[in-house]
Amino acid sequence: MSLNPDVILTRGKIVTVDSRFSVAEALALRGGVIEAVGSAAEIESLAGPGTRVVDLRGRTVMPGIHDVHYQMFDRACAQYFGAHIDLPETIGDVLDALRDAARRIPIFAPDAILTQIWHKQGLPNFAKPLSLCAWAP
Repeated sequence: MSLNPDVILTRGKIVTVDSRFSVAEALALRGGVIEAVGSAAEIESLAGPGTRVVDLRGRTVMPGIHDVHYQMFDRACAQYFGAHIDLPETIGDVLDALRDAARRIPIFAPDAILTQIWHKQGLPNFAKPLSLCAWAP
C-alpha cells in the first residue's frame, strides 16, 4: 500500500478552520481523507508516481460539508430572471411585476418566470386562486 497521497491540491488558499482560522497553500488527500496541510513545497514533496496534482491557481478550498439549501442560487436567479414581488399589497402589484419581468426577460416569457418568495398575508383580498394566463399575451 502506497503512503503517497492520492490527490494533492496546491497553489491555492486552503481554509483550515483551525483554532487560528489559518490559510494554507496546499493539502494532500489519501483515501478521501485529508492527510496533510501546509505550504505548496511541503505538500508537493509528498507526491508519488500515482499522485494526481491539481493546481488551484489561487482558488479557495473549504474542506467540509456545506449545506447552503440552494437558497443563494435560487435568490440570484430570481433577482436576475424573475419578477420582483416583495410583499405586494394588491393583485395589481403582482401582475405589474409579472408584466415587467415578461418585458425584461422575453426569452422566458410567458413560459416561465421565477419569483421571489412572497406571502399570501401580503394580499388581504387574495382569497381564491387566480388565473394568470391573461397577464402576458
